Amino acid sequence: MTATMATKRFLLCAPSKWESHPIALRLKLTAAGAGKWNGSQAGHSVSLIQTGMGPEKTAATLAAIPRDEKFDFVLSVGLAGALQPGMNSGDLALDARGIDFDLLPKIREIAANLKLGLHFGRFVHSEIVLATGAQKAELGDRERASAVDMESRPIKQWAESRGIPAFIARVVLDARDERILSELPEGEDFKSLLRYARCNFTDLPLMIRIGRRQKRAMANLSRFLEEFLPAL
Repeated sequence: MTATMATKRFLLCAPSKWESHPIALRLKLTAAGAGKWNGSQAGHSVSLIQTGMGPEKTAATLAAIPRDEKFDFVLSVGLAGALQPGMNSGDLALDARGIDFDLLPKIREIAANLKLGLHFGRFVHSEIVLATGAQKAELGDRERASAVDMESRPIKQWAESRGIPAFIARVVLDARDERILSELPEGEDFKSLLRYARCNFTDLPLMIRIGRRQKRAMANLSRFLEEFLPAL
């Protein structure tokens, strides 16, 4: 008699539509309401939610999930800023705390097969966008951390409050010495982006460059998740 593998349920938390939509498309997830998608990978259930950018929106979105919704694993996914030299835009940045260390060789294998740069290290939290190389260098040196984002801490706190293992699997948008936009658009719709561009027209070339990098980076992360989730 052949034993069958138990079905697991994964929750993926991504901040914005620029991060959630590429993942939903790659994993062939089905929309289940505003900012929510459901589907499966290798027989396991996968739910993806768009939490909103920043810690406050993220915490509020997660607090609204009913306690009777059970998950076996929570992943913080999306973009991150590099805090150490040698981390390039499009490289994977993973915080291995909270994951079975037996999976590390498999993660390295997947990244190598996909020809993606891979960096393990501690993530730190920021309440604001770290836009300059000086800001990122100072934080990385002081905290001895590899990457930074604004949402992973509330995601891990929520998961811990419910006794669910959590893992950070993100992709580098900006290298340590690269400048990015210090402010974010008020919304994610076209009118908000247009209004932001009009008010920050001198940064338009940087916006275009970041947009292209973001698209490539999220394609890398989505490919990785497609291979990684069945191994969890």
